[in-house]
Amino acid sequence: MEIIERLEAAKSQTLKYFDLGDDELSKTYGPGKWSVRFILHHLADAETVLFDRIRRLISEPDKCSGRSTKTRGRRV
Repeated sequence: MEIIERLEAAKSQTLKYFDLGDDELSKTYGPGKWSVRFILHHLADAETVLFDRIRRLISEPDKCSGRSTKTRGRRV
């Protein structure tokens, strides 16, 4: 599956940045821009939020689709 391969490649490319030293983690690509450390924290937080959303979508599809169980199968 292409999506799985792409996700695995992105994971491999990203994980190496978590091993950077303090100096490298503090670098930014410009004044007032996010540091490498901040970007890594943001990625970790975003992944946690998206994992929870996907888990809820799979386990509670009616609640996540905007349709209630009362209207399932009927046109509203």
